[in-house]
Amino acid sequence: MAGLVSIDLAYTWLVGTIPASVARLCNLTYLSLNHNRLTRAIPSGLGGLPLIHDLDFSYNRLSGQVPFWKEVVEWLGPKLKLTGNDGLCLGSEIVSTGIVRVDVNGCISDNVDGSVVSSSGSSLRLDSWYGLRACCLLTSSRYDTSVLFHCFFLLSFCLP
Repeated sequence: MAGLVSIDLAYTWLVGTIPASVARLCNLTYLSLNHNRLTRAIPSGLGGLPLIHDLDFSYNRLSGQVPFWKEVVEWLGPKLKLTGNDGLCLGSEIVSTGIVRVDVNGCISDNVDGSVVSSSGSSLRLDSWYGLRACCLLTSSRYDTSVLFHCFFLLSFCLP
């Protein structure tokens, strides 16, 4: 199985966790596990797959912090699909990358603070209001100007 380059198990009703052993498939370029019932965290080793070009974990029940470092997120960009996993949160190393688009609508960010916005906010753009509730309003019970500014920043990661 070490020579496996593509796995598409979308819409197959998979239940449980993503096996950490997937990270040993060093020739893997495409991994689609979307629209299943996968739970818990994304294994951190998946960020080290040297040839991966497309990761789709959308519409599962994944939770925890997205384990990929910023180089992986910058490289994959829109080909990293995490939509519909309400329990996932973006770490500051991902939010601060300055990338314009990653498909994470429905993910919660628990790191709404000024340091992230001030370090890279100028390189991002607000393309959509979609995902405001998921990315912003769940992180704060108050709606003052500073919270909304941070939410606008986070919305750049919550595009449809």
